[in-house]
Amino acid sequence: MELKKKRVIYWHPAFYADIQIELKDEADKLTFENEHHLSKKPMQIDVLIIKNKADVTRADSISAKEVTITFVSERYPRKLIRHLRTIRKYEVEKAEDGIYNVKGDVFSIQILVTKELSEKENLWLKSLTNNLKGSDNARKLIEDYQKNQENELYKSALEAIIHANEKVFKEVNGMSIEDTFMEFVQKKFDRRLKEETEKAGGEAVEKGVVVPVEESERRAEAARLTERVSLIWKKCAKNKSLSDIAEEMETESEEVLPIYNVIMQNPGKTFEEICELVVG
Repeated sequence: MELKKKRVIYWHPAFYADIQIELKDEADKLTFENEHHLSKKPMQIDVLIIKNKADVTRADSISAKEVTITFVSERYPRKLIRHLRTIRKYEVEKAEDGIYNVKGDVFSIQILVTKELSEKENLWLKSLTNNLKGSDNARKLIEDYQKNQENELYKSALEAIIHANEKVFKEVNGMSIEDTFMEFVQKKFDRRLKEETEKAGGEAVEKGVVVPVEESERRAEAARLTERVSLIWKKCAKNKSLSDIAEEMETESEEVLPIYNVIMQNPGKTFEEICELVVG
């Protein structure tokens, strides 16, 4: 019997992206550092956020009052809060939905419970879960992502959320995660191609230039090739073999192989970058 592989969700990159999304209005005043090491030993904090100051020149010039330690949990951490109250004798007060302030330590301490956060104020952090409730939240995330497609942070965050809640997102648009992102990427590429074509055409008209037949044919061929790359890209994203892709496209494997090889040999490249390699 073949065992079904469990899909691994990489939460940390999504969390790192989410934090930056939530603080994007103050991003110019902040520095974000991923997995900051506290010492030479394997001890680290997930995200270090530094408020930029022009007059800070030494590490010891930052007072303890300016440091805030934030613990993030999806659910209310009862054992931790009980320990802080009974053992450490700290005060734990709810500041607002999902945000708890801890008083009594030399440092300011904050506890964020993402499940309790305001959807209006903290949509992305609240959605960092494998138990996303309702298709409305999924739809809002997709809409917000579409407004910010140029920002890779949104893609990183949404990718993890979709992986963890595929059933919910499939109810929204009936597509898998690969199809969802391929549609976004294709729309973005088509829009940019259209803009560049119109710009080139406008410049030609202004200069009174007649586009040669050969150039027109070249552009048409580039468009057809781009469409072919898009189709093979989508099938590769679904881990389909070369022979399966060729069969579904009703052609020979040799016809698909050049594009297939470029895609498989460049796993870290975007659709646009693959097109540059193939189309030129």
